[in-house]
Amino acid sequence: MVHAHRDRGVDHARGRLQRRDPGATGGIFAVLFVGTFLAQLLAGAGIVGAITGQGTGAQSAQAAFAATVGGLGTLSILAGVLTLATRPRTQSPILSFDDAVDEAAVSTADMLGRSELASNGLYRLTVFLGKSMESGARTAVPVVIAVAAAGIIPGVISVSGLGPNLVALIRAVAGGSLVLLLLVTAVASVILGMGMPTTVTYIILVSLLAPALTSFGVPLLAAHLFILYFGVIADITPPVAVAAYAASGVAKSDAFQTGIDAFSLSLNKAIVPFAFILSPGIVLLRRRENADELPIREQYRVVQLSDFADPGFAVFDVLIPVLGVFVGVVALAATVIGFVYGPVSRLERTAFAVSSLLLMAPGLAVSGLFDITGLLGLGGGEVTLVMDLGLRAVGGVLFALLLLKNRQRGQIPAEQSAGAEPT
Repeated sequence: MVHAHRDRGVDHARGRLQRRDPGATGGIFAVLFVGTFLAQLLAGAGIVGAITGQGTGAQSAQAAFAATVGGLGTLSILAGVLTLATRPRTQSPILSFDDAVDEAAVSTADMLGRSELASNGLYRLTVFLGKSMESGARTAVPVVIAVAAAGIIPGVISVSGLGPNLVALIRAVAGGSLVLLLLVTAVASVILGMGMPTTVTYIILVSLLAPALTSFGVPLLAAHLFILYFGVIADITPPVAVAAYAASGVAKSDAFQTGIDAFSLSLNKAIVPFAFILSPGIVLLRRRENADELPIREQYRVVQLSDFADPGFAVFDVLIPVLGVFVGVVALAATVIGFVYGPVSRLERTAFAVSSLLLMAPGLAVSGLFDITGLLGLGGGEVTLVMDLGLRAVGGVLFALLLLKNRQRGQIPAEQSAGAEPT
């Protein structure tokens, strides 16, 4: 009875909503955008800051526009809230994704003795935020428990001195080589991550291995993603391939062979985490202009929307590396699987692997070569932007030639089978 009454209330509340008017929201957003731009231009602050006199003074139009564009998210939210405040009966599709929001709006409105609030957009937004916080708190409970339990291990690591000793050992083995440091860290992440849940794996591995990378100048976010990537791969790495063994139980297949096949298929993305380190723009990180004067952990910052106005950064640090990763994964897949349009020979597999390395992480190959030449006393060097782009271009051309050749090879059996058909 209560549910039926609540359902009728929900339907009634939805029926009273007016048709959505995008023009109203767009108009409010335009007013806020222009007002913020003028405030930034004349006072060097937002609208509220300009009114309260907290601005830093007039600035150029370019700087004012960049500051305004950087706050597009806030302006969009304000435009939506103001639209709901001025047009409370307007339809709000986002607030209708979850029936629990409508039910909560109707029930709370009935409790307040004002059932008409259930169709008020601003009131439904308030209910939506409340339900979101409730759902977030419920979802966070198991994560918090896992983090609390896993927190014991970092404490033991800190008290026992295992963490600093392990970092010192890894850096000693690497001997100043970034390539060797990354390889050792990757192997350690796979070994230490075996048999543990993802959240616990992340907490423990970051506590143990991240300092070794960050002390070498690797951006903090890239270091965490690198470690987490290989820690997760441990779930499909024999002999403790937990995820693969669970899948074998569903498929009724051999557990160990399933683990081997899963690990083999995952190798087509093995170079991706190295690209995170060598090309931080892939994970939307940018080196600060005064990075040399800052501590290692503060030398990089998260990319802002205004950063993409710089073509040099947007193209060479983000677009080209991201495209290189996408194409490189395809090339490495051909190496692992041995088939594209047709079978791939062993020599072609090697060539595909080389092209994938040059496309995704050319700095890995060059740095490794410089480490070898330095060990032999022939001197080393640094990977320049010109060298990086040139090697990516070589990898792209090599991949295109191999793909074209394989496609021609794959068309031959199709033509033969077509010619063999009776007429």
